[in-house]
Amino acid sequence: MGRRAMRQSCGAQIYRADLWGSTDLWGLRIYGVDVWGSRDLWGADLWGAPHVSASQTKELLATFPARMAELGLMLTAPIFSMGSEELRAPLDIPMPDPNQKKKKGKDEEEEAPPCPPIPSHGSILALLEKLRPLLAEGRIHLAQVELWLKLQVPRIEDGDNFGVAVQEKVLELLTSSHTQLETLQNRIPKYLLERGDAVAKAVKNPHVEDYRAAVHVLDVAELSAARLALTQLRDAYAVLLDAVRKNLDKLQKPRGEPKSIIF
Repeated sequence: MGRRAMRQSCGAQIYRADLWGSTDLWGLRIYGVDVWGSRDLWGADLWGAPHVSASQTKELLATFPARMAELGLMLTAPIFSMGSEELRAPLDIPMPDPNQKKKKGKDEEEEAPPCPPIPSHGSILALLEKLRPLLAEGRIHLAQVELWLKLQVPRIEDGDNFGVAVQEKVLELLTSSHTQLETLQNRIPKYLLERGDAVAKAVKNPHVEDYRAAVHVLDVAELSAARLALTQLRDAYAVLLDAVRKNLDKLQKPRGEPKSIIF
C-alpha cells in the first residue's frame, strides 16, 4: 500500500470509524445516539441530563405560594423583634488583674488568663441553620426553571422575535436572583469566621473593649442580613412566579402557532 493510500486509510479510521466505539463522528451518531434523527436529545439522557417537562415546571411553580408563606412566617419570628441589647450575647472572658505584675522577657507576650469555651450566638445560629437549606433549595428551584426556559428557546431566525425577547428578560431575572441568593448563602460561613476571629482576639486581649464590641456588632449585622435573605428569597419566588404566569404563552411558544399559507 502506497503512502497516499495509507494516509487515506488512516483518515477514514479517524473520521469515519470506531473513534468512541463504532460511532460516526461527522455523520449523525455520537455515542450510539442518533442526535439529528428522531430521538429526543434530552429524553435520551445523552449526558445524564434530566428531561424537564412543562408539567414538572408547573408543579414546581405551584409550590411557590406555600414557600412564600413559610418565609413570610419566619420573618415574624421573635428574634427579629429583639433590640440591640437584648440580642447581646454574654462573653465569659475573664479580665486580667491590673494589680498583678509578672516578669516577662523582652520578646515574651503577656498571656491572657484561662478562658472557658465560648459558644456561638445560640439564637442566630439556630436561625442560620434554618436559613441555609432554604437558600440552597431556592437556588435549585431557580436553576430548574431556568433549564426549562432555556429548552424553550427556538432556533435563531428572522422575524417574530418578541417572544424570544420575553424569554431573555425572564432569563436575566433568573440569573440576577440566582446570583443574589448565592451571595447571601456565602455570607453565612463568612459571618462565622469573622465572629470566631473577633472572639479569639477578645480572649487574647481581654483588656481591649473594642474586640468585645466587634462581636456584638457582627451579631446585629448578621441578624439584619438574615432578615434580608429571607425577604429576598420570598421576593425571588414571588417575582419569578408572577413573570411566568403573565408571560406563559410567550415563554412556551415564543414564536406562536405556525401560520398556514393562504393562496
